[in-house]
Amino acid sequence: MKRKIIVSGIGPGKGGVGRLINNIIVKKSEQIDILFKPEKRSIKNLYYKKQYFNIIIEYLKRVRFFVLYFPKIWLLSKREVILLHPQALGYNLFFRIVKRNKVYFYVMDNGFFCVKSYNNNPNTGNECFKCIGSSANIDENCNPFPINYERNKNISYLKKLKEISPSLIFLAQNKLQKKVLENHFGEGIKCTIIGMDTGEFSNIVYEEKSFPVKYDIVFHGANLSAKGINYVIDLSLLLPQFSFAIPFSKNEVESYLGFNIYNENLKFIPCSWESGLKNMVISSRLVLNPSLWSAPIEGALLKSYLYNPNLATVKTDFGFEKEFSKLSNHLRLSEDLIIASKQIIEYLNQEKRDNKNEFMNRHQIISGVLSNFDRSLF
Repeated sequence: MKRKIIVSGIGPGKGGVGRLINNIIVKKSEQIDILFKPEKRSIKNLYYKKQYFNIIIEYLKRVRFFVLYFPKIWLLSKREVILLHPQALGYNLFFRIVKRNKVYFYVMDNGFFCVKSYNNNPNTGNECFKCIGSSANIDENCNPFPINYERNKNISYLKKLKEISPSLIFLAQNKLQKKVLENHFGEGIKCTIIGMDTGEFSNIVYEEKSFPVKYDIVFHGANLSAKGINYVIDLSLLLPQFSFAIPFSKNEVESYLGFNIYNENLKFIPCSWESGLKNMVISSRLVLNPSLWSAPIEGALLKSYLYNPNLATVKTDFGFEKEFSKLSNHLRLSEDLIIASKQIIEYLNQEKRDNKNEFMNRHQIISGVLSNFDRSLF
């Protein structure tokens, strides 16, 4: 019997999908074949930074993929394939795999109906379902992300994806994601909830908050509008009495947003989870995970909750944060910034104190969430 094979448009890395692939490689590489497309670094950016050696490495990495791995993916036939992130893999290759194999489509984001992948309205900044049912309803300000496809071509890909959906077995991370899939493709689709496990929550040790609070509020998310970067910056203007920390450089955030930031209570500390963000989360009075789209299971949210009982998200209708709130009882902020600022002031007047027992209770809750991860498929 042939082994299952995972084909992913994203390889191992520090993002959510990258950490998932890392975990599968560590735990299942002897039982399942794994093929992935390596992450591309911008050669133009490397050139501007005069990193000529890295340009050579990048070219070699791309050549290696097309010589060693692309032919294997292209020739796949009559196999059980678990497929992740078709945007990055390439839709034409994705459709070829579906035509020749039994495909389980493990859904990482909302790129199956939204060309932006994160269904965040570009005009209002809120959760958006304009393209549910048909991506032809696209707003003129929406552009494909994270892969810069030509817009009409991306829409045609999503139309074809809907046409072939009866031949797919969808793997959803959580209940509300399954509901979004059914809203778009129809309730008759084959869909199983299998959870998500990036392998970051084993061998966890309680770390007492032994260092002073340096920042009142810490943003734990990506430098993207859909992940709430604009929301946090605007919120800090309404709460000058509190210090805010963002784990990116000021130049990086300003470059993304396209304007200068002058908020005096906003500090930019570029760091990863491993190089400083974890300590910032533990020592803060409140951690913000303000995703403004229908996000499935987010590692950032789970890690924030584990290491700090004072967690805030922004209310969504179909995000995992809504499901998780029934377990965590965390603060769910309004999309309205004025209301949200009042919620935070009230909350910080009675913030929760942490201890080892509370930490272990939170770890048990997260373990319960992760126990839904269906390892039998892998």
